[in-house]
This record gives sequence, structure tokens and C-alpha cells, in this order.
Amino acid sequence: MEKMGFVDSKDCGREALFIFSARVVSEDRRNQTRAFRESLRSRGKDVPRIQKSALRDELVILPGAAMSAADVVRALRKYIREVEENGMWIGWYKDQLLVERVDGTLEEAA
Repeated sequence: MEKMGFVDSKDCGREALFIFSARVVSEDRRNQTRAFRESLRSRGKDVPRIQKSALRDELVILPGAAMSAADVVRALRKYIREVEENGMWIGWYKDQLLVERVDGTLEEAA
């Protein structure tokens, strides 16, 4: 893994880790990332179909063994604020980490 993002969730009494982006996708599978797909779409190119075995509209949440339901809710609210304020890392395209804003615009991560 090359890049990870962390949200410090002190209000939960511990740190919550959010993996925003990890460079673990093999070169031949990069065309399945949101970054690749949205880069094509933004340039008016055809976007390939998402494979049936791929995550499409799912969100995976994996609470740690010590996290209560209240901890999970607080951590998710903090993550929502982070995405609203700074966007969401969606992956790599041509060696650039891309961020998607809530309004749908794309930009390179700082």
C-alpha cells in the first residue's frame, strides 16, 4: 500500500482508521477503479461496464472489535464531514491520486 488517509476520531476515545486510497490495484485492473472511469467520463470517452463481481454501490464498513454502535456512528459522521469538506479519494489515474468532490468535480490530491 502506498497511500492511506487517517481520520483522528478522538471523540470516540480512540482513533478510527479510514483507508481513503491504497495502491494495491494491479496495473491490469486499474480500469476498474472509479478514478479511471470518471477520468474517461469527464473527457467524453466511453466508460466500460462494471464487472458483475465488482463492488458497485456497496459501502464496506468494518468496525474494530472494541467499537460500540455509538463509536461507529460518531466515526461515520466524522468521515461524512471529511468527504463534504475535502472530497473523497477515488484512486489513481496516470500516477495522480484523484479526489472527487460532492458536486462531482474531479481534482488531483494535494
